[in-house]
Amino acid sequence: MAGRLLSLSDNGIWRLYPDEKEGSISATMEASFALVAAGFKDPSDPLIQNSQAFVREQGGIAAAGSLTKVMLTLIGQYNWPDLEPQVPIKVFLLPWWFPISFFDFVGFTRCHAAPIVLASHRKFSLRLPRGPRNVIPWNGETGGGYGLTGFTGLERKIDELLPHLPPSISGGGLNQLAEEAESLWGLGTAKPGGASRGMGIFRYQYDQS
Repeated sequence: MAGRLLSLSDNGIWRLYPDEKEGSISATMEASFALVAAGFKDPSDPLIQNSQAFVREQGGIAAAGSLTKVMLTLIGQYNWPDLEPQVPIKVFLLPWWFPISFFDFVGFTRCHAAPIVLASHRKFSLRLPRGPRNVIPWNGETGGGYGLTGFTGLERKIDELLPHLPPSISGGGLNQLAEEAESLWGLGTAKPGGASRGMGIFRYQYDQS
């Protein structure tokens, strides 16, 4: 895998498709970080330093894609409260007739979104045993947050729509909701069928109360 990544590098810059002129911030960030974390490249390697300079020049991690930011949060490079936008786990309870429903999303989106929302609710992260201690070389000493606008008041709006959450779901029951979802397909895995069935069970429990 490391050899494959290195073969696709243009002096430390990776592209998502061959004719991408400037290179991809997300691909460059993920590939170079992975090579260092796996021990195949040293942070002082000119290729890695070129990668870091490219990411900084293009706007830092704030300009990277959302899944890249989630990945960095999952491995402890950022805290979940700093990751915007925040989507509360209660979004799984929105009924089918609501303008926004989790079950209206295509399966590809659901299989990514469900584990991310669960991980965010759990504040799950796991430090890598080796590799970069932080992302300052990619982001710069003064690099800020992600620069995205959060879903202001989303959870409050959900509470207004669903004012009578049953005891099994409200309060601490949200943690039980997360536990049952994790048991269906495992935190961090991508199984759209299991995710859909799990969220369907939770919404059914709400509808029947």
